[in-house]
Amino acid sequence: MLGPTVEDLREVNRHLQAALATLDPSRGAPTLPDRQDLSRIRAELKKAETILAGAPERNSDAAMQEEMRQYRCLLGCLAQLLPSVHARLRVEKTRLEAAGSRILAAAAWAERNRQIL
Repeated sequence: MLGPTVEDLREVNRHLQAALATLDPSRGAPTLPDRQDLSRIRAELKKAETILAGAPERNSDAAMQEEMRQYRCLLGCLAQLLPSVHARLRVEKTRLEAAGSRILAAAAWAERNRQIL
């Protein structure tokens, strides 16, 4: 089996960059990421972990060094974006819980009024 290649890490970086675009509201991203978006990011991080674990500690290949630098940069962007994503998800959860409570209250009201009629 061949070890990790520059192209493997380059592919991970491309996928992470695309995934970050789906999270960043300043880039016109949707309001909230979906489960698949977060799963794809996790999968790419695990893939990078495997690639980097197999890479020599002191890789002298300039292309690999550049891809590793790019990966670290993308991790930094991800670390900056995730707290805001988490906050947006918590707000959405609260909104959905409130809507669910209103629906239950409306259903109870309708049931009471149906019995009156």
